Amino acid sequence: MKKRYDMLDAGICLVMDEGVYPYGHDAVLLSRFVPLKKGEKLLDLGAASGVLAFLLLGREKDFFIDCVEIDPEAVSLLKEGIRLNALEEKVRAYCNDIRDFRSDCLYDTVISNPPYAKAGQVQKHVLARTRAGFTYEDLCCVAHRLLKPKGRLISMCPAPLLFSFTKACQNNGFEIKRVQFVQSLTHKPPYLVLIEARKDVNAGVTYEPTVVLSQIKKEEAP
Repeated sequence: MKKRYDMLDAGICLVMDEGVYPYGHDAVLLSRFVPLKKGEKLLDLGAASGVLAFLLLGREKDFFIDCVEIDPEAVSLLKEGIRLNALEEKVRAYCNDIRDFRSDCLYDTVISNPPYAKAGQVQKHVLARTRAGFTYEDLCCVAHRLLKPKGRLISMCPAPLLFSFTKACQNNGFEIKRVQFVQSLTHKPPYLVLIEARKDVNAGVTYEPTVVLSQIKKEEAP
């Protein structure tokens, strides 16, 4: 395994298997979409090597997060990242099938970047979770079981699958409360949707301003 070490905000180091656990704007956008409050407990379902957890810790360190991943190699990288960043008191890693995971606590927020493969990509962690039968229904069912009352489920899905994700939420006691569409270019339709759902609350959704990746890349260019 050829490892890669990426420095994130606030000096956080992410450990990856080069070419197998890539991350891009999708993960960054999802991490920015997550509301963080001091002292809260978060759960990352399908954490891979911990990119979401470490991106969030680059924003705020006063919270706790448990990370669950089915791929043992990814969990090994995640644990190395926890040690390198001295985050043993903040982050716990579990090698589990998401559907079988049990916790000693309930969480304020569940986050997940569900596995979907872009054209031409073969990602080992995506294949592992797909073979395990990880679905939106599974995600919503497990999240509802592990969340506190009115807890948040933060996730995303390809835009064409928004109806399927919404249906899974409603089937499992969630209402979608906040949505943000992502476009690659201003003249292109959205390809991705960031979603916040809440457990056992009334209906009513807020639409955040659409994100256009080409504009973000221009702003980030040196």
